[in-house]
Amino acid sequence: MKRHQQDLMGIYLLLVNAFIYFPAAAFSPFMSAFYSGHGINATQIGILYSIGPVAAICIQPLWAMLSDSTGKRKQIFGIITLGCTFTPLLYYSGSTFAVFFMATMAYNCFSTALVPLSDAIIIKITYRYQLDFARIRIGGTIGYALMVLFAGNYIKTNPNSQFAIGAVSFLLLFLISLTLPVEEKSRQEEKTEKKETEETVISKGIFKSREIIFVLAFALISQIGLSFHGAFMGVYVLQIGYSQETIGVLSCIAAFSEIPALFCINRLTRKYGSMKILMFSGIMVALRLLLITAGGMPVLVVAQVLQSVTYITIYYSCAVYINENVLPGKSSQGQSILAMLQAGAGSILGNIAGGFLVDRTGVIATYRILAVLILLAVAAVIFVYRYAAVKRLK
Repeated sequence: MKRHQQDLMGIYLLLVNAFIYFPAAAFSPFMSAFYSGHGINATQIGILYSIGPVAAICIQPLWAMLSDSTGKRKQIFGIITLGCTFTPLLYYSGSTFAVFFMATMAYNCFSTALVPLSDAIIIKITYRYQLDFARIRIGGTIGYALMVLFAGNYIKTNPNSQFAIGAVSFLLLFLISLTLPVEEKSRQEEKTEKKETEETVISKGIFKSREIIFVLAFALISQIGLSFHGAFMGVYVLQIGYSQETIGVLSCIAAFSEIPALFCINRLTRKYGSMKILMFSGIMVALRLLLITAGGMPVLVVAQVLQSVTYITIYYSCAVYINENVLPGKSSQGQSILAMLQAGAGSILGNIAGGFLVDRTGVIATYRILAVLILLAVAAVIFVYRYAAVKRLK
């Protein structure tokens, strides 16, 4: 394969990744503050943030199965992107909890499938062109960081504009997605699909190894804390006297902190393995939640920098592990399982339980409670994993 073809494809995929995360930057960091500004209480915010996770469990897998069964991932991705383009505009229908509930439900029917399906498509393309997915994912990080900085400043003087910004970003993503390469199977992939052995198949399921249970456990536990932080950081920042602009700056800092981690992640994975990285990242999630309660801008900045060893390391390690340990023809469903636990179950627990606790104990106390619970849960999974590893050696 010619070098310039690889370079052009690398640049193209960087751009695609950037546009995948543009809309998330316009939505996610500002939604809790948006809801709070319209009189929605913490419990209701938790419910609204849990609609996405429910969709990730109930609806997103249907997109994944349709994608794998038809083999038309590019076309399915286009349909999802169009859905994401128009549904955010429903937020302009009113300012009540019921309106926000319906708009959120419509939007998440499409949006929860966006990242797992795009990962399944892009990872396969990077393998075909012998590209490093970690470097390609930097496009998403930079795109998110730039958009969240712009959105934070713009929304400050133009409230409610994040929905229009998101719709335009999704429309641009749809136009770019039309030029995605058609998926092709290599000879090696074709041979692998024809030869499924007992060693690689567990009850004719999706994954090759039972070790995936521990990978998904770490992903679930960590996501509980990360989802709560994502949902209520905006509320916390406003409570201690900062503005929407500050939320944008802090989100930008978190995004840019991912870049060094992505440059190092492959080397670290080869040296320590995915499981050790996930163990370490789970502990750092607990530390991040505990740290943010100290208050003050310097501490908030440090907590956001820990995005580099919490969210991105967990996301990347899980996505790549699944891609390498999924059965032939099951890549979309493999990424879908991860999304069901992260964007689904983990987010439901983090948002609803977090919102319930915030209404009763306050934001700071909830951050501390979750930090302790996550640390204990990570320690328990590490113990079980080590115990299982010792039993296998006997």
